[in-house]
Amino acid sequence: MKRTRNPVSVRSGQLEFLKLNTEKWDWRDAYQWLLGLSWPRFAAFVAAIYVSLNLLFAALYTIGGDCVAGMRRGSFLDAFFFSVQTLATVGYGHMYPTSR
Repeated sequence: MKRTRNPVSVRSGQLEFLKLNTEKWDWRDAYQWLLGLSWPRFAAFVAAIYVSLNLLFAALYTIGGDCVAGMRRGSFLDAFFFSVQTLATVGYGHMYPTSR
């Protein structure tokens, strides 16, 4: 039994495009989706990615042991601020990497 898909309507200004035989959203449409965001949504998306990356690296720094000078052992908050400092390329102050 062959499954038929409903056409997907995509509006761009006053033009309307009709996508046939396709899913509603595909990974190949990620760039188009990003371009279609409003400025506030784009800013929120970039901020969410930035905070997520900092949380990920903070978790890695926390479990990494004594890899950052000046960081209290097991302090997630210190690791988070060190990650923000590193990804923002602000420069190192009293906290700096001690190992690779």
